[in-house]
Amino acid sequence: MHRERRVTGTLLIIGVLSGGVSFSACVQSPADDAVAPPSRKGAVTSGSNACVNDTWTETSLVGAPSQRAAHSAVWTGTEMIVWGGGGSGPFYNTGGRYDPTTDAWVPTSTNGAPDARAVHVAVWTGTEMIVWGGLANGSTYLATGGRYNPATDTWLPTSLKNAPDARVQHTAVWTGKEMIVWGGRAYYRYFNTGARYNPDSDTWTPTNVDGAPTPRTQHTAVWTGTEMIVWGGGYEFPLNAGDGYDPAAENTGGRYDPATDTWVATSTDGAPEARANQMAVWTGTEMIIWAGGGSHGPLYSGGHYDPVTDSWTTMSPFVHLSPKAVWSGREMIFWGGSGPIYSNVGGRYEPINDVWVSIGGDAPLGRGGHTAVWTDTEMIVWGGGYAQEPGYYYLNTGGRYCAFVLTNRQRASTGL
Repeated sequence: MHRERRVTGTLLIIGVLSGGVSFSACVQSPADDAVAPPSRKGAVTSGSNACVNDTWTETSLVGAPSQRAAHSAVWTGTEMIVWGGGGSGPFYNTGGRYDPTTDAWVPTSTNGAPDARAVHVAVWTGTEMIVWGGLANGSTYLATGGRYNPATDTWLPTSLKNAPDARVQHTAVWTGKEMIVWGGRAYYRYFNTGARYNPDSDTWTPTNVDGAPTPRTQHTAVWTGTEMIVWGGGYEFPLNAGDGYDPAAENTGGRYDPATDTWVATSTDGAPEARANQMAVWTGTEMIIWAGGGSHGPLYSGGHYDPVTDSWTTMSPFVHLSPKAVWSGREMIFWGGSGPIYSNVGGRYEPINDVWVSIGGDAPLGRGGHTAVWTDTEMIVWGGGYAQEPGYYYLNTGGRYCAFVLTNRQRASTGL
């Protein structure tokens, strides 16, 4: 189902899972000075993968997991693993492994799988997918998780000892050795706590709260190779009874070093406007923050954050609502999103030149609440849903968007 409400003059369209999990998008008319970018055209094959740049390929429905949103997806190097989430019925503890080379699905085992859930987190370790937290059927917040090995199609539980408090809308990053979970909420209790999970020893180590950012949810987190950078997000506080909740967003953040268990605040000088539910990617040298919602509605602005200099650089705006984004090695690529019309368009942002271009091709049906992963040559989007009277409809369709990194010669010859 979906419902609508007004908050600070802005219409929110909210998709609600059967267990009460919601995912929302602030909707208002684009700013008068916000201009849609030109379309990216041209086709270049990507060598052995025979991928044609700026084109879409549908993902197979044969053997695909059932329709869902608020699930997770990770890329293993050869497969996308989708797991959990929910739809019009109970939440799922099912999933599937998708091989883009063969366009084929294989179901994940439910033997030993964690309890069914949605709005959880998932990371890929190099050999296992770790899922943790989220919301179970009956609106129960979870502090449990599991480790899935696709080579053996088996599950192992994560330890409960010293695990963080049960929560949803938290973040997780993989450091190469540990999964770091941080932030989130349970009901109207907001967290600035977290923990590091080591799968080799099956142990949790709490993260330091001294110097940590303020409690928040719907923030973002990226891993730089040495630090986790947390930024943005916010909390909701009750208004008068029956009036709903008013978001209070942040433009603050922190850099967490797991080697020293210490936090350093990110600069607010030149930082983007306070927001929650934004996109964030790590480029190898910078964190790019873009879009999201602020106190007066959706935002189309963003910025680049350099942790070495603790400085921000403003980026040009781009009009889009609530997409999912990936980093290709040269560009931030995004697609989909919810709003008055559920979007099936997207774009590519090149930070070196601060240039936006629209992506082309025959894209999947517009949606929100989907996932996106990057394969080295393609962005795979899957699942999610859309609102259309009389209800909210969930999807088990998806698509592969070819966007391999072009050489300078290819860029010159195609004008891309």
